[in-house]
Amino acid sequence: MRLIGSLLKSIIGRVSRGLPGYRQEYSDAVPCRRRVPGSIPGKLPVLLLAAAVSVPFPAFSAEGLAPAAVPEPDDGCGDEDDDRLSPEELYKAGLEGLGGQSETRTCDGGLSLLLEAAAEGYAPAQAALGTAYYKGAECVRVDYPEAVKWLRKAAEQGNPDGEYFLGMAYSFGNGVELDFKKALLWYLKAAEQGDTRAMSSVAEAYGSGNGVERDVQEELRWLRNACSAGSRNACGLLESINPETGNLRYFEENK
Repeated sequence: MRLIGSLLKSIIGRVSRGLPGYRQEYSDAVPCRRRVPGSIPGKLPVLLLAAAVSVPFPAFSAEGLAPAAVPEPDDGCGDEDDDRLSPEELYKAGLEGLGGQSETRTCDGGLSLLLEAAAEGYAPAQAALGTAYYKGAECVRVDYPEAVKWLRKAAEQGNPDGEYFLGMAYSFGNGVELDFKKALLWYLKAAEQGDTRAMSSVAEAYGSGNGVERDVQEELRWLRNACSAGSRNACGLLESINPETGNLRYFEENK
C-alpha cells in the first residue's frame, strides 16, 4: 500500500506540472493567487487520474452515509466587501469631488459618492448633501424639498449642520411651511453644540420676537456666546446694539 501511495503521488505531481495551460499568476498589487483565464483547474489532473485507474476518490463523512463536503481552498483574496469604501471614506471623496481643486474635481462623481454615503445613514454626508441642495453647487441645482429631506435625516441624528440648515429652511419657508417656532427649536439644538451661526440665529430670534417673546437680554447673551466662540459678526453686532433697547445704535442716532 505504501508503494502504491508513493507511486500515485509521483504520477499526480508530474501530471499537474506537465499539463499545458496550467499555471498560477501572482500579482504584485493584489497579495493573493488567482487562476489565469483559460487555465486548467488544479483539481482536474487528480480527477483524470482517478478515472483512469478507477480509484474511488469521494470523501465520506464520519457516519459514512453521504459524501462529506470538501471546502474550497482559501485563495487569500479575502471577501469582496472588504474592498468597499466606508461611509466616511465615501463622504470625504464626495466632498473632494464637489469642491476640490480643478484637477481633482469630479462634480457628478462627487455627488454620487455623497448620495451613497448618505443612503447608508452617515449623518455628515446627509448634512452635506442637504446643504448642497439647499444652497446649490456647480453640478447641483437648488432643490428645497430634496434639501429638507436630507437635512432632516441628519438633524434627527444630532448633526449640527443639519440642525442649522433645517432651522434656516423653517425660517424662510424653503421646502417647508414657514414656522419660526420650529426654526428656533432647530437653531437651539445646533447652538447648544457650539455652532456659532445657530447662536447668532437664536439671538436674532430673541431680538425680533420671531417664534419667541422678544427678550433683549437673551439676544445679547446669545450674541456674547457666539462672539466668545469666535464669531466676528456676533462681536460686531454686540458693539452696534444698544443694550437697553436692543436696537441698532445707528438707527437710533439717525432718526
